Amino acid sequence: MAELPPQSAATLVVNAQNEVLLVHKAYGGRVYGLPGGVVDPGELPIQAAVREAREEVGVEVCLEYQLGFYHLRGGGRPDQYASVYVASIVSGEPHVVDPREISEIQPIAELLKVIAAVPEPACDIGWADSAAGLGNGVSKCLLSPGSKGLKPSLDL
Repeated sequence: MAELPPQSAATLVVNAQNEVLLVHKAYGGRVYGLPGGVVDPGELPIQAAVREAREEVGVEVCLEYQLGFYHLRGGGRPDQYASVYVASIVSGEPHVVDPREISEIQPIAELLKVIAAVPEPACDIGWADSAAGLGNGVSKCLLSPGSKGLKPSLDL
């Protein structure tokens, strides 16, 4: 059986004001992005998404639904599968946990409206397959809110 490419997981962390929290990376290109990172050996993408939110933003989250699952190729990096989830904060106050990794956390109010406008997916990947890191060779696949019975509980 062929070995799967490395996996990563990211989370759109939504605060009580319905804002998405972006993190400003303190290394590399120093860009804004979602809290996230590499899925550790023996870890599922959903576990990595929760762990990365804790490590980068200092909050415990509840994953509400999966927003997307991607097979990332090119850009001078090895291929990898990336799972993206939407989550609400269940405890903790957002703060920079490690300033060597994250220099700032920025809440963005309008991002959820853009996400809600994502068109229906061109293909579907089940929650269980994505959680297990199985992408069936899909090069890019968006799962929109409500797709495959995954209902968002956030007020979009």
